Amino acid sequence: MLRAREELRQRLDRVLVDLAKSRIVAEGDVEAAVRLLAEAAARALDVERVSVWLYSADRSRIDCVDLYEKSRDRHTRGAALSAADFPAYFQALEEERTIAASDAHADPRTREFSAPYLTPLGISSMLDAPVRVQGTMTGVVCHEHVGAFRQWAPEEESFAASLADLVALTLEAGERGRALRESEMRFRQLAENIGAVFFMTEGTTESNPGRLLYVSPAYERIWGRARETLYEQPRLWMEAVHPDDRSQVKEALRSISRGGFDEEFRIVRPDGEVRWVRSRAFPIYDEHGEPYRNAGLAEDVTERRLADQELRRAKQAAEEANRAKDQFLATLSHELRTPLTPVLAVVSSLEMDRRLPPELRGALAMVRRNVELEARLIDDLLDLTRISRGKLELHREITDVRPVLEHAIQVCSSREVAAGRIRLETDLAAPSHRIWADSSRLSQVLWNLLNNAVKFTPPGGSIAVRTRKEAVGQLAIEIADTGIGIEPDVLPRIFDAFEQADRRITRQFGGLGLGLAVSKAIVEMHGGSLTAASEGAGLGATFTIRLPASDPLGLLDDSGAWRSSQRRTPRENPPESLRTPSLHILLVEDHADTAEAMADLLRDRGYRVTVAGSVAGALETAQGAAVGENGGIDLVISDLGLPDGTGLDLMRELSGRYGLRGIALSGYGMEEDVRRSREAGFGRHLTKPITLQVLESAIRQALSEEPSPP
Repeated sequence: MLRAREELRQRLDRVLVDLAKSRIVAEGDVEAAVRLLAEAAARALDVERVSVWLYSADRSRIDCVDLYEKSRDRHTRGAALSAADFPAYFQALEEERTIAASDAHADPRTREFSAPYLTPLGISSMLDAPVRVQGTMTGVVCHEHVGAFRQWAPEEESFAASLADLVALTLEAGERGRALRESEMRFRQLAENIGAVFFMTEGTTESNPGRLLYVSPAYERIWGRARETLYEQPRLWMEAVHPDDRSQVKEALRSISRGGFDEEFRIVRPDGEVRWVRSRAFPIYDEHGEPYRNAGLAEDVTERRLADQELRRAKQAAEEANRAKDQFLATLSHELRTPLTPVLAVVSSLEMDRRLPPELRGALAMVRRNVELEARLIDDLLDLTRISRGKLELHREITDVRPVLEHAIQVCSSREVAAGRIRLETDLAAPSHRIWADSSRLSQVLWNLLNNAVKFTPPGGSIAVRTRKEAVGQLAIEIADTGIGIEPDVLPRIFDAFEQADRRITRQFGGLGLGLAVSKAIVEMHGGSLTAASEGAGLGATFTIRLPASDPLGLLDDSGAWRSSQRRTPRENPPESLRTPSLHILLVEDHADTAEAMADLLRDRGYRVTVAGSVAGALETAQGAAVGENGGIDLVISDLGLPDGTGLDLMRELSGRYGLRGIALSGYGMEEDVRRSREAGFGRHLTKPITLQVLESAIRQALSEEPSPP
């Protein structure tokens, strides 16, 4: 008895092993697998009928997906059993591992089938095993014996349960296969409908194209070749790469197994057309973390490359145009300023000569003002151009606004106040005037506003200049006048370039309407604001500058005073030898009128002046002075544009050979010009035209600095 049972167990186990090895079961072909399992079970257990049933979606019934009848060797399907009609049976499926009913007509779990199902078919015994997928009841496998009642052996019950597990594995594999097929279908739909080429390869290196697993139809559109040829000859991919780009692509392919490939290169289509493509690929790793495939995209980027090239050409053309414009503006500035230099220098000197009659000195003052106005117009035009192109630079430092403001007031209004033409009121009440600013640019703004106030205020009028602390960390500077005022409809446009309140103003007072536009831009570059207010025509105007009183370097204490460790000390007075007017100045200027006027004026001030009109002449003069008996040159004042070179080259030579100090005096006044002057060794850069007073101040400052060692 035991031997027979052992033989039964071994025979049933061999059937299960063969079924488990079946490719049909492993691949999840549910329909074919359940047919195979039903036939094998019928023969192994020697039963007439084996059927596989699956729950409906709402779990209200089970549907027969396959019924195998051994005597007829026939498969059928389609029957259904309702849970409502057979509640005891469905309850047993949920609770038991197997339902082994030797007398199916009497067994309480199966007797509900006696009249409608068992008796008509001659079924006497049933061996049913529930199918559970991931713990959920999914169906049942029924083994039905026809004939005398059959007592089911434990080995047979175990076989039935294992067969149900194989059905469950088949269903799981089928679900995975279905999901995979759906995924592949979606992938294929996606890959075949995008404009880029999707491809998948394995074994690809710089020397081996590997095996092409898939390439999307876009390959034919971009490469101009049939996909089938690439499947057959993978090397055609590299052969289509432009010969000049192949080494680049091969080199890049070395990195594909280390993380990816991303290159732009050219391909040559069969018709000779060259296209740019961007190809990106990345490795796919197996469960052991080893790369075994590569996937990627290749897109046609020809239009983008052409657009980039066109953009680069346009950018290059624009940059060349900007450079040409810069050069034109610098040259124009130089040519406009240079003739004004001797005029302004001579007129400003004569104006200070007390020996001249007052009416003549008044006429000279009028000439001076108009020359300065012309120079200011040139500066405003250049500044507006720099601002519009973002090339205006600020050189900030901790600045005390009070002396800057007081100097601007003195320069712009002292004559009118002294003559009694206007009244001036000042109230510099701000507790601290120290801010982080470019003092020269701030002076430019203050000069613009004060000059406008003086210009537009009639005789007998007044100008008020006030400062105050408005908010935490904010300094306000207010310049108010009782002049011609601003019409309400013009006020919103008052800071627009070339905008003036009335064309009659242009005719009466001159100007291009640039000063306010430039001033507002400079203030805003400092992080501040410039506003205008007026009650209307004839009611004066008030301009208010608001600047952040910031201290980014932490040089000031809470009261706005210098910290003791950062307190600035006045520059020591220069040695007496440097303050005497008998200094020897080398003046290098190729504009004859300017050279003559500047030399005469400097000689009138007691300086010894030697004039040179070229780089070669200046070097020869310097060498002669260095070896002569009358002492060397103390200071160089040089134009930058010279007939045989530049003042920059000259200053480098003179500074390097003799350690001379220098002042650049030029019509070139862009930020770049000033920077190059400093780098060449000039201590100061003065932009033409200048007054004699400005030049003498620069001479004193230059001589107070330590000379460069030769």
